[in-house]
Amino acid sequence: MLRADTTAPRGDAQTNVLYLTTDTCPDEFTDTLYVELRMENLDQLITGVQAFLQFDPSVLSFNGVASCYTKCEEPFDAPCGQGPFQLHFPSNIASASVFTGAQPGQLNITASTSFFGDCTDPTQADALLAILVFDILAEDDCTTTTVTFRDYGGLNSQFSYQGNPVPTTLRDTGLIALRGEPIMIESSTPSIDRCEGGEAVFEVALTGCGPFTYQWSKDDVPLEEDEDISGVQGPLLIISTLTASATGDYTCRISSPCGELTTTPATLVIHASGSGDTNLDTVVDGLDIQDFLYHLLSGTPASASYCAADMNHNGLVEQSDVEPFINLLLAQ
Repeated sequence: MLRADTTAPRGDAQTNVLYLTTDTCPDEFTDTLYVELRMENLDQLITGVQAFLQFDPSVLSFNGVASCYTKCEEPFDAPCGQGPFQLHFPSNIASASVFTGAQPGQLNITASTSFFGDCTDPTQADALLAILVFDILAEDDCTTTTVTFRDYGGLNSQFSYQGNPVPTTLRDTGLIALRGEPIMIESSTPSIDRCEGGEAVFEVALTGCGPFTYQWSKDDVPLEEDEDISGVQGPLLIISTLTASATGDYTCRISSPCGELTTTPATLVIHASGSGDTNLDTVVDGLDIQDFLYHLLSGTPASASYCAADMNHNGLVEQSDVEPFINLLLAQ
């Protein structure tokens, strides 16, 4: 099962972060979704937390009996122990969806702190505050949804210290695919050789639950579109007018609500075009004619010998290369 990492990288400059994350991207046989309410990067004391949440009640149903407040050590399997938070309002987390004025798909999670053990210093703790359990109602593959923070009148999701709000950064779950298939790479372009001046195409075909996002990289550096490179954020990467600098390892990082994968590196090797030395003996003479004709007539794959016969530097050995090859022979 691929992890659906829907939060920004940890350890960034943001402080007092309250966020929601899914532990898994449910597969087609799963009936339950777990959403975790967490805090991280605290820079001041807190004595309470409140979170107003929104979800789509047509695809999810809040299972308050299975949900709970939790310890700091990140327990996952319900039932789980209480702490570091005491119940405040609602009086039980199971009633989070039935507070006064609540509409379908709305939760109110409020608690006061009772730190202990590893949680005694909240300015150092990244804590799992609550596990929220939802039953999945959607039946179609690849139904997508989110669980997000929302306003409740003049109240906001926030930390507090002795009743005073603490400035808080919020992060939602992002897109979650329900009953979806994890990403699988069905096929991808292997390592290839090409001639200088020609074109290289890399392609990846996927199965699994989308939508998919793509990012192609060369030697682990993300590519950007320019006049010779297109498709850097799609399944088909095209590099035209190849030069020696295009040689390298190409990968594609694919993401979906069900996680992410990176293709196996495919090496692109660029061979110099137009030398005429098709037998690779460092001399252009009559001994190169046989190899030249072989490449011209058979359309062999790109290689150092094949590219040497590409006299017009377009990546192919074709009829238009014959005259410049003959002229080069006569000039020797």
